[in-house]
Amino acid sequence: MAKLGSKQEVFTQFYLDDPVEGAVGGIPPVINEPITPTPSGATVLSGNLESPNFVHNIKGWRLRSTGDVEFGGAIVRGTIIATAGTIGGWTISANDLSSGNIYINGLTERMLFGVATAPLVGTGVFLGKDGADYEFRAGNPAGAYMHWDGSSLNISGSKINAVATGSEVGIQGWLHTMVFSITDLDTVAWASGTITLTNGDTYSISAGNTGNMAAETYVYLDIATSTTVLQTTTTKATSVGTGKILIAVCKNGTVEPTFTVFSSNNQNIDASSLVKNSITANEIAANTITATEMSVSQLSAIAADLGTITAGNMTVDASGYIKGGQSGYDSGTGFWLGYNEGKYKFSIGIGGTTANNMTWDGITLTINGYTLSADVDYIAGDILIASADTEREVNGSFAYAKKKEIAIVDKGQLRIKFDLRMRPDGGVAYGRIYVNGIAVGTERTTTSETYITYSEDISGLVRGDLVQLYVKAILASGWSNIKNFRLYNTSYEVATVLLD
Repeated sequence: MAKLGSKQEVFTQFYLDDPVEGAVGGIPPVINEPITPTPSGATVLSGNLESPNFVHNIKGWRLRSTGDVEFGGAIVRGTIIATAGTIGGWTISANDLSSGNIYINGLTERMLFGVATAPLVGTGVFLGKDGADYEFRAGNPAGAYMHWDGSSLNISGSKINAVATGSEVGIQGWLHTMVFSITDLDTVAWASGTITLTNGDTYSISAGNTGNMAAETYVYLDIATSTTVLQTTTTKATSVGTGKILIAVCKNGTVEPTFTVFSSNNQNIDASSLVKNSITANEIAANTITATEMSVSQLSAIAADLGTITAGNMTVDASGYIKGGQSGYDSGTGFWLGYNEGKYKFSIGIGGTTANNMTWDGITLTINGYTLSADVDYIAGDILIASADTEREVNGSFAYAKKKEIAIVDKGQLRIKFDLRMRPDGGVAYGRIYVNGIAVGTERTTTSETYITYSEDISGLVRGDLVQLYVKAILASGWSNIKNFRLYNTSYEVATVLLD
């Protein structure tokens, strides 16, 4: 029996459980067999029941003997059970539905999007069970992504652009305008100000203080207690948590308290809070260190640029020295002043040479390679500026010979003296002042066996001139002596003995 149309009709009995020979893909071949009409107009064709207007995939309906059906549409009031097929672009399998890059599996309790295959494998979205955890991940595990691993939310390689108003204060950044200050050795106070959170929420805070502290004290905002008054506690854990912001840490002291204020450079710390050797000139304000802050018995306790010393005395002991460039007395380029080998000495210039330096060895001042920057006229006087005092002798000679020579560095007039004598042979000794090999002075003669001192002022001298003493003795078997060839000026000047 079959119920067709709106009333029950009796029609030819047929069987649907026998497959049709030659069926391909569930669609039986067209066969030329008798067609049995039903009272409603439907026909039975080779074991299939179909509507009179049935055209495969176009119109009508068919019930096939294989168990397959084809309708143009259906309303099902009951259960549909399917393990294969396609509905609206979704592919049905035994345990899952899939469409493109979307995969839903009821057996594994997972939803996958993109190429994601596991919580941290493949770019896309993973939502579902992994082991004992239910997890969620969106993004690229090798780049930016968000991952809930069952116990915590991790955001990697990305940023949060905004925090909504009213969000938890304890997870946000913040700034404030409160100024902290010292009241006495165990009290820290703060002025009124405003706390501003990352999301723009603000809290207007009233002025307050820690009270008399006996231990480390934590100053914090607790919006569950008050949005205008800061709280204090000596228990660290109490100052943090949901709805709380730790503002400052304060501690009583023996002279004054210390405090550190967060989100601010407002702080007062003691020496125990400083790292050894961490304070440099950059952390010290100019002109703030005075004699009041320093107390040392010796300046050797200070390693600093002393700048200009304007008062006081400086004494260099037997092991002390002042130097710049030179490593020791007359060694290296620079200067050295100090105690060396039993004498106080000084050297400047290129040490260890005879050019461009000046030395005082405790006995003799030596100047080499000098050049003065301006002319200072010589004026003949009685101040000795250079001397070649070694006694020299001249054997009988009718020609003058140069025996003394001094280089001068200025121009003008000098008083020049020398001592001359003749040995007891009845001859005559001659002496004369030359400049640059030219006779300029009066020729002096003597037969005296004792030294006679001659003095003469020589004018027209210029810088670099060589002032010389030439000597001769008229007697083949006799000789003469000279010594103390000296230059005099009205002030102390420099000249160099080239021949003594």
